[in-house]
Amino acid sequence: QPQQVTPLTSHLFAAWTALSAILRYKCAFNMGDALLYDITFWSYVIAGAHFMSEVLVFRTVKLPGPVLSTFCVAITSILWMIKDRDVYVH
Repeated sequence: QPQQVTPLTSHLFAAWTALSAILRYKCAFNMGDALLYDITFWSYVIAGAHFMSEVLVFRTVKLPGPVLSTFCVAITSILWMIKDRDVYVH
């Protein structure tokens, strides 16, 4: 709903997106760093939970829709990072 979007929420979302992009970029080149790996993992959990709450709790977005791609990326990343943690983190 456009009336709920303020400059503050737009800036906050932009800051989150930039921070998560930097975090994931750093993790991609430092997969053996356990702390960085875990923080990146939790960033996907937080993003997935946030968008899930928008669908199930607040009902601000509907499925299917653009949020579906976010779920796919978050869920795939979470499962992959759980499955392969021991491969990368020593």
